[in-house]
Amino acid sequence: MNAVLKHYPSPIPDLTWHPLGCAGGFSGASVWRGDLHGKPLVALKAWPIGFRRSKLRQIHEWMLQSGRCDNLHFVPRVWPWETGQTIVYEAGRLWDVCTWMGGTADFSAHPNDEKLRASCRAIAQLHRAWTVPNSTVSICPAVERRLSLLGQFDPNAPLLSAAYPEAAAILESVRSTIRRLVPLAMAVLEPERTRPGPVQPCLCDVWHDHVLFDADRVTGIVDYGSMKFDHPAVDLARWLGDVVGDEESKVRLGLDAYREAGGPWEPDFEFVSLLDRTGVICAGIHWMNRLSVPSDSLDRVRLVERVRKVAGRLETISRQSTRLVAIPRTAEIESTLRSLWNRSPKIDRFSEPERR
Repeated sequence: MNAVLKHYPSPIPDLTWHPLGCAGGFSGASVWRGDLHGKPLVALKAWPIGFRRSKLRQIHEWMLQSGRCDNLHFVPRVWPWETGQTIVYEAGRLWDVCTWMGGTADFSAHPNDEKLRASCRAIAQLHRAWTVPNSTVSICPAVERRLSLLGQFDPNAPLLSAAYPEAAAILESVRSTIRRLVPLAMAVLEPERTRPGPVQPCLCDVWHDHVLFDADRVTGIVDYGSMKFDHPAVDLARWLGDVVGDEESKVRLGLDAYREAGGPWEPDFEFVSLLDRTGVICAGIHWMNRLSVPSDSLDRVRLVERVRKVAGRLETISRQSTRLVAIPRTAEIESTLRSLWNRSPKIDRFSEPERR
């Protein structure tokens, strides 16, 4: 760590540093907090091994752009080192330093409507800052990613849970539920491949622990490592799905706040719901794959909590069956579902979703 800090001007090298491990995340990154006179000043991050320099440089540019456009107080400031660069390469990893953001990720502990509105307003401000000159029109990349992952799912593959025996029962439940949902998820996503929409820089992983509050005010949105070009609905689906789940009235409240704050996209409840629920199914597949390989960098207790939360949402989605989206299935979706069903003889233990 000292080899990294020596690149930075005062006071960075002289701060008191506190190791935070993975800081509650699951990416493999490591974080330290730097204090000045007993008060947090900055965060030092060692990015996961293999994280591309070009990607991190682009993320830094987007973070700086948000500050220039709207002076967004909740976006961390990236600290340059003496040559003006913002990335250090040391010990086989990329490192950076950003402002420490005050506040607490306490939405689940103290939820209320004003917090929900404030968070969606903040997402709208970010989207607005990133719209020009980065916006284009294309098929939603998140739809393509979901279809790719769902298409690779093998329902009969062995479940490798020996690395995390404490999660074995939950993962078996997740797999059983996903088996029933994959054909329907593919059916409702397939028509979206023909419907272009706005594509611009998005957070793509804004969940509960990444939004900090002081009372009802957003004080920080942290961890921009998943940023990429995508449809703005992806961020709303990820955030609202994580903090309010299937509460339709709360989702609509958040979308109204996004609209009122001048978000560059007119919120579509049905599309946000579709991305949220199919995203949960893909999250289940992700965790089944991820937990087949042991890792010392993951907080096992938080990991099991995370997988249990995904399992709970999957059960809710499964009970709703064909209500994977919030509107009745169109003839186009019905036809696609039938086609996928007929082409999937290897998928056993399916029961056809109940018609509405």
